[in-house]
Amino acid sequence: MADHPAHEDAAGTGGAAAKPAASHRQRSVTLHDVARATGFSANTVSHALKDKPDISAATKELIRKAAAELGYIVNVSASSLRSGHSRTVAIILGDLSNPHFAIMIKQIEADIRRLGYTAIVLNTDEDPALEKQAMITALSQKAAGVFLCPTQDTAGNVRFLQQSGTPFVLLGRYFDNFPADAVLADDRQGGFLAARHLLELGHRRILFLNGPTCISSAVDR
Repeated sequence: MADHPAHEDAAGTGGAAAKPAASHRQRSVTLHDVARATGFSANTVSHALKDKPDISAATKELIRKAAAELGYIVNVSASSLRSGHSRTVAIILGDLSNPHFAIMIKQIEADIRRLGYTAIVLNTDEDPALEKQAMITALSQKAAGVFLCPTQDTAGNVRFLQQSGTPFVLLGRYFDNFPADAVLADDRQGGFLAARHLLELGHRRILFLNGPTCISSAVDR
């Protein structure tokens, strides 16, 4: 009788069980790990890393050093869930390829960084639907505040943002029928100075290239 070949398992190992590949992902260092390493309670470690005044400078320094050596990184998402807000500020602009907006982003980011905040930048392409989605993204990230250069198609999106209760400020544009905090250039005066300069040079046939007339800055110029 012919011998039958021995059946191998699906992995072709001749019956030996296949071993799963070892995972190289290390466990994240937690607040409790820092507490165990320093001998302080988790609450003390938390207060020290948040620079709370009830912890001495020497203890803060010791805990920060241990946290850095262990590679501890604050879980921002967990902190946001506990507090209801984050140390993040959203910057929502119409066209990130516009150098004007790039300069604006750089300055805002530098200023909020000094206050301990980080920025998320969202582009709308001057599209009201994308603007609404950007607002929803900012709110879902529990942004502490929003800088917004509105599309100005309508004030509906800004009204939605206001109703959320999240602090916001408009950049460069405003609505006549919807009062809101805004940081604005004096576009009317800028247009006047530019026109006067050309007239003083003797020019009379002046071409004015402007943006959409639904945008307040274009109207003011």
